[in-house]
Amino acid sequence: SMSRTISQAVVSTQSTGGAAALFNMSRLFLCLLLISLLLVANGGNKKKNKGNKNKNKANKKEADSLISATGNDGQDVLSYANLNHYRSTNISIHIFANISDPGRFISGSVEIGYNKLTNSNEPFILDTLNLRIRSVRESPKPGVFRDLPWVLGEEMPHKGAPLKITVGPQDSGIVYIEYWILRPDTGIHYLPPGYTSAHNYAYLYTITQPAQTRSWIPCQDTASAKVIIARMRATVPAPYTALMSGILKDVYDSTLAAGWQTYSYRQDLPVAPYHLSLAIGIMENRTISERIAVWADSHIVDQVAERYTFTEDLLRTCENILGPYVWGRYDFLVLPDKYAYWGMEHANMNYIAGSLAPDPRRGYLDNSLLLEQFSHETIHSWFGNLVTSTYSSHSDLWLNEGITKYFSYYVTADFMDTPEIADFLFRRAHRVLTMAGNSALPWESLENEIEVENMDGVFSSVPYLKGALFVKHLEKKVGGRQELAAFMRVLLVMFSYQNINTEGFIETFNMVFPDTSIEWDRWLYEDNLEMVRDMELPASRLYDDCFTVLNQWRKKGNYKASQLKSLTTVQIAFLLQEMTRYDLRRFDSTKITKLLKAMNMYGDPEIFSKWAGVALRMGDEDIEEDVQSFLVKEGRADLIFPIYAAMAEMDLDLGLKDKIDTLNYKSDVRDTVKRILGI
Repeated sequence: SMSRTISQAVVSTQSTGGAAALFNMSRLFLCLLLISLLLVANGGNKKKNKGNKNKNKANKKEADSLISATGNDGQDVLSYANLNHYRSTNISIHIFANISDPGRFISGSVEIGYNKLTNSNEPFILDTLNLRIRSVRESPKPGVFRDLPWVLGEEMPHKGAPLKITVGPQDSGIVYIEYWILRPDTGIHYLPPGYTSAHNYAYLYTITQPAQTRSWIPCQDTASAKVIIARMRATVPAPYTALMSGILKDVYDSTLAAGWQTYSYRQDLPVAPYHLSLAIGIMENRTISERIAVWADSHIVDQVAERYTFTEDLLRTCENILGPYVWGRYDFLVLPDKYAYWGMEHANMNYIAGSLAPDPRRGYLDNSLLLEQFSHETIHSWFGNLVTSTYSSHSDLWLNEGITKYFSYYVTADFMDTPEIADFLFRRAHRVLTMAGNSALPWESLENEIEVENMDGVFSSVPYLKGALFVKHLEKKVGGRQELAAFMRVLLVMFSYQNINTEGFIETFNMVFPDTSIEWDRWLYEDNLEMVRDMELPASRLYDDCFTVLNQWRKKGNYKASQLKSLTTVQIAFLLQEMTRYDLRRFDSTKITKLLKAMNMYGDPEIFSKWAGVALRMGDEDIEEDVQSFLVKEGRADLIFPIYAAMAEMDLDLGLKDKIDTLNYKSDVRDTVKRILGI
């Protein structure tokens, strides 16, 4: 059959060389073309567009394709955008940021090219959040502008307000919107002077996943509305630098204000709106390789660059598994300690938390914890950026995060030339999920139609860890890691620069592996972890070693530096986290703190965060001052939430409860901290 031929081509491409490899590759791509045609045909048969029968056939095809991708009649429940009527094609952005004036410091303008997909009189609807619209215009011909009627709907928490624009009868056009950003605290995190190494200067960065780009750009803010960014500009006062998610084309003196400069970028490949980014600060870069540069605060950039010399080799490791990196440059920005997350996969400008930077004093320790997390953000260049889940009710999030997490384990192991690391990471994911109580997870299914009031609430460990374990299950079913990796490359070719939903994944998998039976319903739709609990994973010596050390501490009171020297950083972090599952009275917190300090690990943010939560629960008063300093300095959610949870459990204040609003956490992080503490 055709499907069997495809499967054979996928596998044979792995092992052959020379002319045979070229032949098999040609056969594979021919099969991919046939699959693509079948998928389009099947999608057209299953989901008919119910619009006007006389609409343009090209527009109908585009609308049908979009509806098939979103899986929800073209309407993402987290977006107001009416994608079944209008499709953004390209965007040009200009942000004017007076970063020294946090009260009213950002204005913007955006040009949005669109295609009309139906002949209805529906308005063109964009998403906004805390924006004040100043004007909406169109240009019927060059140099001529006219105002368009528009209405800004009711502002809803988290989702914002719909901007409804009445456009003309033409099939395509461009709208020009000018606006103010009223509250730069949702998709934008502003740090006043004193929170970076450049103490006298402020800092600003956007963080817009899953759907907060609307807080600084009016747009169709759904992952299904991928667009070309014709031009991105940011005008800022000297000596600030503006970084955006694209290729830097020009820097020039602004004509709008003396002493200001405009940074101009371009993104020629289609990206989802949540991949757009802006960061402003006193920053410089250092070259890592021909295609990689690291950006950081000017005062620390040399030190940071020394810690990230591995990134070119890591990117090549990813390419060996997933195919060529298509985005050209792979620059990344190391953000201040108040950055709220691990990182973010913006095309051409990845964000990386400053707390991830490896400490050069720990030369005898590996950087496995850093590599795992850095690998995750890098692999998103393929799964997340190149091929993007639809985010239809966020039911497809596992396609971004679960697949990426799965490959991050193997990239870490391959880069370290330690295959056992991958086995350990899969077992750790299994342990974390299966030991979590029901109250710790909002839901346990990979596919769901749950509407979440706060869009950040969808990012539980389920799409990441259960998603990774599900992909691991698929690996076993198809015959191994290489076979599954070949299929994933097929997926990347077929859906490049497009969106994919779970239905599309299943259809493609079944075409390539027609004789492989998968319990899709149980893995994807059942709201439980039974399939995870029943998994058989390879044994892991590295996993067992963690419990050996725990038992030496717990049962024998045996604390030695050699115990930790034999472990990697991912093992040590896991070991400390696992302590909370035991009777903490059996451990000696003073001796463990002494061990960590002797190993130069006590000051590591990743390790300290895990240990602080345990030590507070043990009633260790000696650590309280260090915990207070840590929480004032750090802002990364996964580092501070466990510590605040321990404080709440032990009814500790540490002089912080009345100061949460002054610690300059990102707004959603601040609100979560308050909920944890019962404020």
